[in-house]
Amino acid sequence: MELENKELRERLKLLEKQIENASRLITIENQSLAATQQQAAERQRKEELPAEPVKPEAVKDSERTGTPLPSLHSPFWAPDLEPSLKTGITAMTAAVLELMGKE
Repeated sequence: MELENKELRERLKLLEKQIENASRLITIENQSLAATQQQAAERQRKEELPAEPVKPEAVKDSERTGTPLPSLHSPFWAPDLEPSLKTGITAMTAAVLELMGKE
């Protein structure tokens, strides 16, 4: 029984050492991952260009030449402010008037 307890204690020590080593490795990996994410974020910030509104002329040129326009969720796309606001305000006003029962 004494020999069995000694073997179990030794095995427990080995397992605790393995857990300690695994914890250290996880910490190192987490630090490395955090550093990589920070570097990627900094690189992205440096590379970001201000989004330009897509003007109607650009849409016509795209249709004529086949040159693709930036997609809606691209950092290179922005709505054309004036017509977008005008359309949004008109739609919201019509919705409110409809809900209130006024014309």
